Amino acid sequence: MPYSGNAAPSNYSAPRGRGRGRGTYNNQSQRDGFQSMDIGDNPEIQIRGWDGADNRNDVIAFLLRKFGVQVQNYRFVGTNLFCYAPNPQGYQTLINANGVRFAGKSLQIQQAPPRPTHIHQNQASTQNQTGTFSNQPTQTIYETLKGVLSRRYSGETGLLDLSNLPRDETLQQAGFFNNPSTQAKVQNQ
Repeated sequence: MPYSGNAAPSNYSAPRGRGRGRGTYNNQSQRDGFQSMDIGDNPEIQIRGWDGADNRNDVIAFLLRKFGVQVQNYRFVGTNLFCYAPNPQGYQTLINANGVRFAGKSLQIQQAPPRPTHIHQNQASTQNQTGTFSNQPTQTIYETLKGVLSRRYSGETGLLDLSNLPRDETLQQAGFFNNPSTQAKVQNQ
């Protein structure tokens, strides 16, 4: 289709300068301007090495511009970018792009390690369903704090009295305030 007006075809990407595109029809995975959103079967992708950029969102734009893949459900955690490809072809394209240069560094693109199924997974192994703990020191601390808090709770007002905690006899006996640094922090509150 020859270009003869003010509007370019929707799947045409104009050249944007040296090294920024081919000025050809691309993004064959697009249909009517929308990419497929079926990410259910695609594993999560982890990308490292993007942190040389001025803006962390530049890597998202780079992946779209360079490879025609609009990553989805992305999140930045430290120097890691976790995201999903829109479809299996996009996933494979990103995995194959491992080592590509971006902002003066090589991107390390790989399948992300599995995420924990529950945020408090480590607590589940420490505490069982009855409120007892698998190790004795943890159980003792739990019982001590539970007793102190229940004693200091006022059912009438619905408030918890946390004043003078360092002088609480139970907490002193348990050694909660033996460290001078801890005492200074609590007294300055």
